Order: sequence, then C-alpha cells, then structure tokens
Amino acid sequence: MGLRDMYVKRLQKKWEEKSPEERAEIEAKTAQRYEANMARVAAATELVDAEWERSRAEHQARLDAEVLGGPAGAHLWGTVPSTVRPSEAARNPPSVRDDIKNSLRDLKETAAGLADPKALLGIGSEFGPDLDPEQRRLIADGERAAREAARRPYLAPDRVTPVLTRIATRGNAQFEDLANHLAQTGLAARPDLVFGVYRVPDRLDPKMPGTEAGRVVEWDIVHMGAHAPSALPPAAPPRRDRFDGEARWVGRRKGDPSVLDEDLALAWMAAAGIQPSQCLGIAREVVMQGSDGWFGGGELSSDSADVYARVQGVSVIHTAGTAPLPAGPIEVPLDGVAGTHVEVLNWSAVAMAIHPRPQRLPETPSPFPYLPSTPQEVLVAYLEIVGIRPEDCFGAAVTIDRFFECGEVLNIREDQISLAHLKVTDAPKLPCADGTYRRRLHSGTRIVITYRDSPAYALGRQRWADYQRSVLFARLHQKTDARRPIGDGYDDLGMLGNALRRIERFDDAVERISSLRSNDPAYIRFRDQARYCMPLG
Repeated sequence: MGLRDMYVKRLQKKWEEKSPEERAEIEAKTAQRYEANMARVAAATELVDAEWERSRAEHQARLDAEVLGGPAGAHLWGTVPSTVRPSEAARNPPSVRDDIKNSLRDLKETAAGLADPKALLGIGSEFGPDLDPEQRRLIADGERAAREAARRPYLAPDRVTPVLTRIATRGNAQFEDLANHLAQTGLAARPDLVFGVYRVPDRLDPKMPGTEAGRVVEWDIVHMGAHAPSALPPAAPPRRDRFDGEARWVGRRKGDPSVLDEDLALAWMAAAGIQPSQCLGIAREVVMQGSDGWFGGGELSSDSADVYARVQGVSVIHTAGTAPLPAGPIEVPLDGVAGTHVEVLNWSAVAMAIHPRPQRLPETPSPFPYLPSTPQEVLVAYLEIVGIRPEDCFGAAVTIDRFFECGEVLNIREDQISLAHLKVTDAPKLPCADGTYRRRLHSGTRIVITYRDSPAYALGRQRWADYQRSVLFARLHQKTDARRPIGDGYDDLGMLGNALRRIERFDDAVERISSLRSNDPAYIRFRDQARYCMPLG
C-alpha cells in the first residue's frame, strides 16, 4: 500500500468516526465556501465579459467612423476580431489538438514567406498585371453594368439623366474659354438645363515643370441629357463673380465652423436674388502646381510629390446680370444657407480602395467592383437617386478641399520596390478633351452638389442613404472636413497668439504679422488655412 492510499484511508476513517451532526456541519461549510468561490468567479467572469464587449464596441465604433465598410473597409481597416466570449472560452477550453493545429498552420505560413525571396526582400508592387485595352474595356463595362443594375431600384422615379461634357481650355484663360463654350452651345442662356460646371482636378503631364498658365486645363459641364433640346442658338457669355479665398469675406472666430466655399456663394446669391435657374455653376478655383514653381526645397513635406493642389477661391457662373460684390462682410450662417442643401462626399476614401495609383486608370479588374470606379460615377448616381433637377441645382462638381500633395504611387507598401522605380514615370498617356494623349495625375478628393432643398429631395436623400448602406457599404459624408472647426497658425503660441490675432485685424500690420510667420513651411501655411475668413474676428 502506498503513502497516498494510506493517507486516503486515514481521512476516510476520521470521517466515519464523526457524528451525523458533525458531518452535516462540515458539508454545509464546504457548500458555503463553494458557493462563495463560484460567486467570485461569476463576478470576475462578468467583469471580463463586460470588458470584452466594451473593447469590441470601441473597435466597431472606430470602424464605423471610417468612410468605407463592407469588403473594402475590411481590407483597409480590418474587422472586429471574432474572438470567443471569455465566459464561453472558460466553459469550453480549446483542446491541445486545436492549439497544435493552429501553431502548425502559423509555422507553415511563416515558412512560405521565408521561402519567397521576392516577398522577403519586398520586391513587387502587388498591383495586378496590365491588360490590353480591349480586355480592360470589356471587364470595366461588365463591372459598370452590374453596378448600374444594383443602383436601379434606388433611382428617383422622375429623375433627369445628366450628361458630362468635357472641354479643353488654356490655364490662363480657362474661365473665358468656358464662358465662350457655354455661349456657343447656347447653354449660357439655359441655366435651367445645367447642373454645374467644374475644373477637372487632374494635372496633365505632371512631370513637366511650370505653371498651368499656358497648358491645357479641362472643365466638365454637367447638363441635362436625353430631354434637352437638340440644338440651342448661340447666346451671350455668362457672367463670373469671384471670391478670393485669401480675402476676408466672412466674420469667424477661432472654433467656429470654417466657411464652405459653396455656403459663401449661396449667401451672396441669396442676398443678390440669384435663383438656381439663373446659375450655371459654383466652381471652386482649383490650382495645381508643380513643386518647382510654388515652393523651395525646404517648403515641402514630401520629396516624392509631383503636384501641390489647393483652392484659391470660388467663382459663381450665372446669367443674372450685374450683381456687384459687397463691400463689407457677408452673413453666412454657421450651418449653411436656409432653404439650400450642400452635399459633400468623400471620394478620396473610395479612391484608396479602387484607384490607388493616381497616375493610372482605376484598377481593372476592380478589387471591389461594387464601388464606383470614378468620382463622376458617384456624382451622376447622387443626382439620379436624389432626383435633383437642373433648375434647382446651383452646382455639381468633382473637386478638392484642403491643400494636399499628390504623386505617383508605385507599390502598395512603402517598404516595397518594383520595376516602376527604375522609370522616370509610371504614368501611361491617356486621351484628353482636345484629343491629345497626355499623362494624367487624377487628384479629385471631394464631390460637392449644391441645390435648393425641398421635401422631395429630403426623401431622395433617404434613398441615397439606403443605397450607400445596402450597395456601397459606405458613409461618403464622413471625414470630408466640411465646416470643420477653425484653427489658425497661432494655436501653438498661447497668449502671444491671441495678441497676434488682435494685431492682425489692422490692415497696416498685415505685412508685419506675415513676416513673423514666414518661416513656416508652405505646406503648413496652406494646410491650416481657413478660406474667406482670415484674419479671424
């Protein structure tokens, strides 16, 4: 007999020697201790489960704050981990066999990576192979047809189908060229047929130095298609009224919502009595400059950027006759002009998923074919789903917002290298509006639609929300920076910053104050710029 058996036999003998009352008392105390321990375990498990749920909710909230959900969002930002609830894991612990199986799988994946010298050295862009033009066209057409079929149930019953006409202008005369085209086509006399006009926010031949003054700049005219008159007589050129983005048109204080370009134009038109049926478009003045022209070497945040884009102001193209700009500040409501709606949609988030190389056409086949392949497709979809009519529309545009830097993207990860790094440019030549093939850097980041609101359009926006949720798995209204709170260049100066703001209100001190901040890199000055309201009040 072993020691263990002897010990057990001794305990059993002692238990048998006890009276029934003593045994009952011991059993009761043991049950109490067991119940107390189980209560502590249950409380701890409840706390762990609550923390698990809180962590998952926070993770989901971070994902919901992104523009894209669905497969594209999962690819870019991941998903909430599908871990087992702690209480379930405690009741059903994983088997040793499962642990060994998972470990072997991870080891196999690691070995496969080490056996691939290209992956180990970061060679290869991970982009798909180039297709011949006809093969590419067939795939793109098929994907677009599927998207149009998915969009069809959400279209407004009385929609007006828009058409985009792209024209070529010269940079230093682009507004005159646009006005002449509108006059020659007769659209200048029919703003009720036009949704909007906008400068295409692409840089043509981005590697060529110099400004855009003598170069081709393209414009899109968004107008009625099938139901428009077949031919219109020539008309007089429309009028253009401009608001300089660096002038102080609106009184704002630090912390107030920034001035949306379209809000300023709408407030002025409301005061001047200009109706949407008299407006051909609200156009942000986008300027795209090569790095050699604007800034010195120390002024840039990215040495690899080819183009630096910003909005210099906003122009209203209209037929309402002479309407002089006001001499004093314009009253622009903080939340927009009553009776109007400005929809700002985030295209840059979509482009990250389906058009990651701005120097090329969108990836084909698309990694996420349910997403629109161009911002123009989103623009047309919004107009058709909400059901906006051109006589109610002040503007419809693909554009940009804040100052940003744009360059060629050659690989998915920064630590990769590919054959494209050995070339001067990875951009193919693409057709332009004048029929010439040029290299193009697609740089649009926002889609803006401005219109007179109505209950019918409110219902249309609900259809748009349903379409986004069910088809695009997206929230395009998020992260647009529209009406973002205003900061300024003096935020980091404390009390001195407050003093500089007060001094800056006086015209005779502007140059002196500017010189105090002139050491800031240009990308900092333009990145933090609040248009139309500087200096702050």
